[in-house]
Amino acid sequence: MHINDLETPLPLYKYVDDFTIFEMCKLGCDTQIQQSADILVKKWSTDKNMKINESKTKEMVICFFRTKHNVDTVPRICINDPLIERVQRSKVLGVTISSDLTWTVHVDNIRKKAGKRVYMLYKLKRAGVAQRDLLKIYLSVIRSVLEYPCPAWSTCLPKYCPIIWKWYKYVLMCINPV
Repeated sequence: MHINDLETPLPLYKYVDDFTIFEMCKLGCDTQIQQSADILVKKWSTDKNMKINESKTKEMVICFFRTKHNVDTVPRICINDPLIERVQRSKVLGVTISSDLTWTVHVDNIRKKAGKRVYMLYKLKRAGVAQRDLLKIYLSVIRSVLEYPCPAWSTCLPKYCPIIWKWYKYVLMCINPV
């Protein structure tokens, strides 16, 4: 089954069995286009004998205004009767996107994930694993986590660099103590 034949009036990003639909509109605009896209997705899934998992379907409202507007005034999306859950953050292909468009939550998630892997590296070093093997483990298991979506959030590096560099320094001290 392919989702390449799914068409909506809004931009659509597809990845394997997941897809993301988004709409950009000004404050107070009508969201009929979004609701019609949702109806098309519902019809498409029914035609393909597929069921939309409402518990995994999420809605996120991103507001670009400097002052806080009440996002509750934005009409909710409804598919198969229940209202879709509105969230403040969502994970898309391993990248945590926040409704305030900051990278704080994402950087915190990769810090925690890298921390678990650094602990594994520390335990391997104490077990006597060779330095070149520790370096290979670092390059394949830890560095990949720290740098995964770096091109996306690299514009924010001055703010988040100290957090990431802390892990790099710790790993280098673990692999090659001076």
